[in-house]
This record gives sequence, C-alpha cells and structure tokens, in this order.
Amino acid sequence: MHAAQTNSEALLVKFAKIRVYFCERLTPHGDARTPDFRLVARGVPIICEVSELRPNPIDLQAQHNLEHYGISVHYELVGRRLRLKIKEKKGQLTQYRDRDVATMLLFVQSERLAGDYLSEDDFQSAMYGLPRASNPTASSIEGHGKNRLFGPGQCEYISALTRLDWQGADDFRFSVYHNYYATVPIDRSTLAHPSHRQFVKAVDPSQGPWGWTEV
Repeated sequence: MHAAQTNSEALLVKFAKIRVYFCERLTPHGDARTPDFRLVARGVPIICEVSELRPNPIDLQAQHNLEHYGISVHYELVGRRLRLKIKEKKGQLTQYRDRDVATMLLFVQSERLAGDYLSEDDFQSAMYGLPRASNPTASSIEGHGKNRLFGPGQCEYISALTRLDWQGADDFRFSVYHNYYATVPIDRSTLAHPSHRQFVKAVDPSQGPWGWTEV
C-alpha cells in the first residue's frame, strides 16, 4: 500500500502530465528501498526519487525576526541542506546501480523562508564539494574542496539532480544538473523544453573550476 501522496509528489505528477511524460508510481517489494516514480520522457525511462525541502525552526525564527524587527541574520553553509537530503535519499536508487537505466533525485523547496537552498551553487557544492579558494584570503573561488558526494565510485548510479518549481497554474520551472560521473547519463535532448534549464560540468569537477556550464 502506498503512503499518501506528498505535495512534492503531486507536483511531479502534474508536471509530467503537462509535459506529456509517462509517469507511474513504483510499488515497493518487501523491505527493499524503492524509488517513488518511473518517468518516460521521449521514450527514455528515468527512475525518480522525490524529496521536499521544508523550513526548519531556524528558518521560521529568521523569518519572524525579519517580519517583526526588519532584520535577520541567518547563515547556512552553501549546499549543506541539500547535501543532507542527498545522503538521506540516495539509497532509494542503489538497486539500479548495475542496471542500464537513468536515475534522478528531484527536489522541491516548499517555501523560500530565509533563503533559497536549491540554488546553482548549492547543487554544485553538495555534489562536488564546497567552494575552495586558492588561499585563505582569496576573494575568488578556485574550485571544489571537501565534502563531495559525487565522484569516481561515488553516486555514479545517479544520472542527475533536478529541481522543480511551480509558479502557479500550469507554469513550472525545471532545472537539471547532470552528473559528470554518471554511468548512465541522461541525454540533454531527453528533457529539453523551452522553459527547462540544464547544467553540466565541462571538465572533471575534481580538477576544473567552480561554476556550471548551461547547455
């Protein structure tokens, strides 16, 4: 029996219907961890696990301070919250590690209190490591540092991370962050749409610069 559909899952189903993607809920088998959905876009199957980022008590307090006192100090290490969600959810996709099928983790941020935790910088920091400067006093970012989750032998079975934003009615914004190390990458044409954005790392993130290339 399936649990009640969450808000983020309902948004994915609505989005798939609008984009004319086939979308079916996957049925758990025994105690095995099972992803949420199977999508088919332009004939390409993609296994999808959905997750929602919700405001935590610190966010709520920061928003309260902003509304009542006009000032709020709220610091969150870039990519930290997304990194924790990836660690929590990536196990849902491990059964597809040795299968020739694309997979993705899809994230929805329910409310943007005190900040946007699904920014382009959050995604690259969570995937490939925190921003690293050439020296402690440098103002520019040289590349990626510690706390990487994606690399050779790490999360290679995840083809991409994605972000879904609902603007109201039938208006969705969809961003795809392709995994440089994916064993089964998603071809960019598969999820192409005028309102979609897709990002890649042009060179190996362990050696290349900070920043995405939009394609």
